[in-house]
Amino acid sequence: MNQRPFESQLQPNDPEKTSQDKGPRWQTLRDSVLAELSLTLHDLHRAEAQDDHGDPEESFWLALARLKFLKDAPPEIRPVWIEFVKNITDNLAISDARRALLEAELLYATAANPDVISRFDVAMQRAKDEGRIDIELLACRRVTHCLQAQGSVTIASLLQKRSQDLLEQYWKGPDLVAKANPEDRSDQIRVLSLLTESYALDSAAEPARFVEGMLRGVLETTQSTRGVLILNVSTENSLVAEAIRQKGEIVVLLKSEEESGNLAPLSIIDRVIRTSEAACWQDALPPDGEEDPYFKSHSIPFASCCLPIRRHPNCTGVLYLESERSIPEESMAILEWVASQAAVSIENAILYQELHQENQERKRVEEALRENEWLLQSVLDNSPAVIYVKDREGRYLSVNRSFAELFEDPSQDFVGKTDHELFTQDRADAYRAFDRRVMETGKTEQREEVAYLPDGNHIYVSIKTPLRDAEGNIQGICGITTDITGLRKGEEALRKTEQDYLALVDSIDGIVWEADARTWEFNYVSKRAERLLGYPVENWLEDPEFWADHIHPEDREATVNYCVATTAAKQNHDFVYRMIAADGRVLWLRDIVNVVLENDEPVKIRGIMVDITAERNALEALRTSQQLLQSVIDNSTAIVYVKDANGRYELVNHQFMKLFGDGAPSVIGKSDYDVFEGTHAKAYREIDQRVIQEKRVIEAEETATLADGIHHYISIKSPLFDESGNAFAMCGISTDVTEDRRLTEQIRLLQTITLEIVESDSLESALEVILRQVCEKTGWVFGQAWIPRRQEEILDCGPAWFVPDPKIQQFRNHCIAQAYPKGKALPGYVWETFSPVWVKDVTADATNTRMPYSQRADFKVAFGVPIVVEEELIAIIEFFMREERREDDRIVSLITSIAAQLGLVIQRKRAEEAQLRLAKIIDISADAIIILDEDLRIVSFNRGAEQVFGYSAAEAIGQFLNLLIPHRIRDIHGTWVQRFAESKADILNQTEVQGLRHDGTEFPADATVTKLTDGGRISFAVFLRDATERKRTEDEIRSLNEDLERRVQDRTAELVSVNKELEAFCYSVSHDLRSPLRSIDGFSQLLIQELGDRLSAEGQDYLSRTRAAAQRMGILIDALLGLSRVTRVSMRTEEVDLSKLALAVAADLTRTNQDRKVQFHASPNLTARGDGTLLRIAFENLIGNAWKYTGKKSAAKVEFGAVESPDHGTVFYVKDNGAGFDMNYAHNLFVPFSRLHSDASFEGTGVGLATIQRIIERHGGQVWAEGREGEGATFFFTLP
Repeated sequence: MNQRPFESQLQPNDPEKTSQDKGPRWQTLRDSVLAELSLTLHDLHRAEAQDDHGDPEESFWLALARLKFLKDAPPEIRPVWIEFVKNITDNLAISDARRALLEAELLYATAANPDVISRFDVAMQRAKDEGRIDIELLACRRVTHCLQAQGSVTIASLLQKRSQDLLEQYWKGPDLVAKANPEDRSDQIRVLSLLTESYALDSAAEPARFVEGMLRGVLETTQSTRGVLILNVSTENSLVAEAIRQKGEIVVLLKSEEESGNLAPLSIIDRVIRTSEAACWQDALPPDGEEDPYFKSHSIPFASCCLPIRRHPNCTGVLYLESERSIPEESMAILEWVASQAAVSIENAILYQELHQENQERKRVEEALRENEWLLQSVLDNSPAVIYVKDREGRYLSVNRSFAELFEDPSQDFVGKTDHELFTQDRADAYRAFDRRVMETGKTEQREEVAYLPDGNHIYVSIKTPLRDAEGNIQGICGITTDITGLRKGEEALRKTEQDYLALVDSIDGIVWEADARTWEFNYVSKRAERLLGYPVENWLEDPEFWADHIHPEDREATVNYCVATTAAKQNHDFVYRMIAADGRVLWLRDIVNVVLENDEPVKIRGIMVDITAERNALEALRTSQQLLQSVIDNSTAIVYVKDANGRYELVNHQFMKLFGDGAPSVIGKSDYDVFEGTHAKAYREIDQRVIQEKRVIEAEETATLADGIHHYISIKSPLFDESGNAFAMCGISTDVTEDRRLTEQIRLLQTITLEIVESDSLESALEVILRQVCEKTGWVFGQAWIPRRQEEILDCGPAWFVPDPKIQQFRNHCIAQAYPKGKALPGYVWETFSPVWVKDVTADATNTRMPYSQRADFKVAFGVPIVVEEELIAIIEFFMREERREDDRIVSLITSIAAQLGLVIQRKRAEEAQLRLAKIIDISADAIIILDEDLRIVSFNRGAEQVFGYSAAEAIGQFLNLLIPHRIRDIHGTWVQRFAESKADILNQTEVQGLRHDGTEFPADATVTKLTDGGRISFAVFLRDATERKRTEDEIRSLNEDLERRVQDRTAELVSVNKELEAFCYSVSHDLRSPLRSIDGFSQLLIQELGDRLSAEGQDYLSRTRAAAQRMGILIDALLGLSRVTRVSMRTEEVDLSKLALAVAADLTRTNQDRKVQFHASPNLTARGDGTLLRIAFENLIGNAWKYTGKKSAAKVEFGAVESPDHGTVFYVKDNGAGFDMNYAHNLFVPFSRLHSDASFEGTGVGLATIQRIIERHGGQVWAEGREGEGATFFFTLP
């Protein structure tokens, strides 16, 4: 049988269903209503007076109930029926209160009229005047419904309370219908209405109680013999009840859900639920009833009906009735109205029940939460450790009782205060520095701290842990501080207590007693009992059960049984137990008992009870402190251990055991010879013995061979002394410095190689230095260089270094005979990628063209790296080793740095050579070139000046300019120079001056003077040509023909050009004092512009390359300085609006590139914590790169946004639709000076992305990129 016979049918009704679709029952009722409306009002009034209609008020309620069936009636019918109901009300002989209620009910049933509330108010007032509580209750409930519908919750809740009070006054039990007059049908109708209203009002009503009351009321009202009500209380439960009329009484029984199939015809119930229409039949089986199992097992009733209980849009149950008489249409209308009201009432009851349960559960949870909070605070306050919580600014958010008790006024409010308000300046600074370190590193750390308290200095071991919010951001720290000063004092107190205890026993300072071994009555108890336990001695002597009754309940049975048993066994005994003192204190006693025998039988027992409470408490405190100390030691990042005088381990922390991996056996009781290699163990033992013998702290560097290789440690070993001052053990703390040593060795190697390659006289010798040093220091057995041919895309084998071995020599001989293009073998592949390449297994590398020879040489791993100068390949170096090794980032970084250093050295030497060439050009100039400082002292005197003036450079340099000026015009010349220095002019061209030679002769000269300013200091460059010959031939020149004059003009123009060249050169020389690279670039530019037509093509190429090298090196140096600055600058963390930052950078780029049209978009409200200055630099590089690489796009797009990633959380990105890149070379993107595009395509230094990576990594984030050639690139980064 179906366990839930109607649940599957309880589906929402179709809201579009029309009256024509509601079935024959609706149509019949509608026809009946229309037929009645066809009567005249006169006929209706006459029908009311007849006996078959009964009470006129019943006619009102029947007519009012039928109004709900007229919703879909033609518009002209409903007003007529309303008028008919009004006439019934007017003709009723009833009280004013009842009439006011009926008029308000009619208005409430017909339309949403604003006067409804006032009409029900009138009914309430009249009912109160007449003392009709039932009428006042109905009116009050109607007003409550109206106010709730209008949203007046406050007033409605007050009336709801009033309704409940009225209900309690009128109805005092569940059998509500019994209050009605059984002969008065109108009274029964009103009572049935009160029934539904009361259960809608009664918020404490349960669904079961409602069902029972409703079934009673329905059977009484309709005179039915049997009724069944099935309600779907929840999605899991149904409520089933059966009411039977037996001997004039109505019995209501609650049934189980499984029994519902035997209580009513399921076929009828299913149809009613499916159609949401009532079904009624009389003196016959309903349609399809013959097949229903119910009618096969039950007698067929005279009349029966089944009504749906609807709560729009669902059918929540059914009401099934059986009667021995016919059920009139009027009763059906009332029943349907009752069913509709019941749906509301049961829903309210169920809702209350659920809310009540929810409130109870919420209260239980809140109570549990309060209890847990109290318990947590109680645990913290009762902890002997000092526990506290601070925010990021160092303000205390919470402290426990132990913290407060450190101060003279423990009641003061510590919350909101800082260490500087509670401690001395130096202590507060130390505490704050420790807090900041924990928040910056994000790791738990421990440290020993000292506090100066009123009772003296205290030493603490503090463990501080960062506190994070839900997003993982650090919001403060939590500290647990243990006073190890007390631990040390406790140890001393424990030793003293033990001594006192022995003295106490020796002096019999305890409760001395004697008792009868047969009756257990005390004969004697010393006065110490009163002082110790607080009970008079008489109690012990008068009450034989006194001793047993005052033993602690947990110890009583075991203590008494033990004492009785050992006494019976004639054995002296010594045991410990607890007793309850008179003031409630619990004391630990040690009872030493002596059994006295007579005739070999126990007759007396004598003993002494010694108070050992203090010792037990001290032991417990010591045990707690030891556990806490062990916890502190185990959480230390250093290796901590204690060995006895024989070298056996007595204590080690977790960090020590990590050396040997998980699951390693304990080393306690073992020596170093049992744990480490013999050589290491011997070295450890020698130092340990020195520490104990010399009784002093020794710091030593030690090594240990572990599973991952040799580790280096800095060990601090201290002797441990006993009370006599003898060193009985040694405590060691060892810190692993392996990584620091490796880094130091790498830096030292880089410095050594740099010094050697700087002193090398050729590229080959520099390469030999690198190959030898790298192989010897990092474990490679073979190193070799490949050098590109000029004007050819071919690599030739260069110098090499390798360990002596015939097999490796064969490999070397083979390489010497080879030449590789791009992409072939390891050197060619490195050349093609322009980036370092690590081959983890050369024997499995399909591109290895030297496979047979590398296999014979037993090579396993290979590594190649390019040496580049200004994007020009200088050489490729490769290394091989015979052991397997995974890619080592440190080795890759070291060799890459060495290669880059060699590139910088080569670049510098090229610049020096270019500078020497320029100096030679200046030196061979025929004109005099003189450089003066601001005091007009000669600082440079070229060979042309020596020829013009007759002084050597050694004689002239350091002298004043007046040395070269005739005496008669020196004052005038000085004034002229002063005026020129103060003017805004930077150059004075072709000024005729008088010069003074070494031999005292004067001569005319043409001079050009350039003023140079460097950091506020002025210097002068003088370009001078002897004009004696020009003056002598001046007259002849005037007489020359036009052609000669043109030639003179050409010569003059040529002279001007040379002078300009020399002027520019002097300007460069001035700057060379500040920046040699700018001087090289300036001279090169000047030579190309002014003397380009006199230089060969090769000379022009040299100058162009010199200038490009100088500019490139200057840019690289600036970039390197910027990159270094990014690494060194201190960070200031704050909340940064990344969206505004991105828009600001884009705006700057738009202003400086007004010829570009770039569509830029930034997602709003993207923020992160970081250093605003560094993030600005990162965004300038990121967005600047996107701007640059979209330069060839007509519709350039750049976007800044963020996405959520399950692995990384919030991931920011900068995306463009520019040139993109090949993902095969993505690993080179962030390598300094490594570029995937040539300068011809896009200019750059190769340092920008490295700068971005360092900034992001300094913030604890990550950065990576994705892209496709020609389709753009996306750079992703995270900020914790």
